[in-house]
Amino acid sequence: MMISSISDLQTEIDGALKRSGNLSLCLRSDELNLIGDMNSFLKPFEDLTELVSTTGPTLFLMPLMKVRVKNLCASKSTDDAALKRLKTLVLNRADDRLRETDACSVVEILNSNTKLLKTKAAALDILRPVVNRLKEQQLIADLPNDSSTDQNNSRLFS
Repeated sequence: MMISSISDLQTEIDGALKRSGNLSLCLRSDELNLIGDMNSFLKPFEDLTELVSTTGPTLFLMPLMKVRVKNLCASKSTDDAALKRLKTLVLNRADDRLRETDACSVVEILNSNTKLLKTKAAALDILRPVVNRLKEQQLIADLPNDSSTDQNNSRLFS
């Protein structure tokens, strides 16, 4: 990340600016503090980006990532005004950037790590229209309505 480079190389940058007679371009302590705060705020986003760049399946991570982003964007009383503004901008776009599609929702419900994030009623509200669309497209057939089906449904949410 560029901001971490500035933070890591601050001594060298200041030295070069001073030697070249550009002392006015050296960062003030409040600017350095802001860079440090922004670096700390942005680092987890770099980690999330690396996580979803793996070759494995990541759909089930979407709701977890959204919670993580919202937690990261929680404003603190000690935050600089610029950092608060950045957090607000990121938070305002979190739902657009991390849009949960039907596929994400279904994977979230079926994945053992995330299935408890939704109530049984919410999960059924998500699954019913998906199942109906699959039936309409003749990709699945109706299951017989017997006790084993009810038993399988209850196992999904246990």
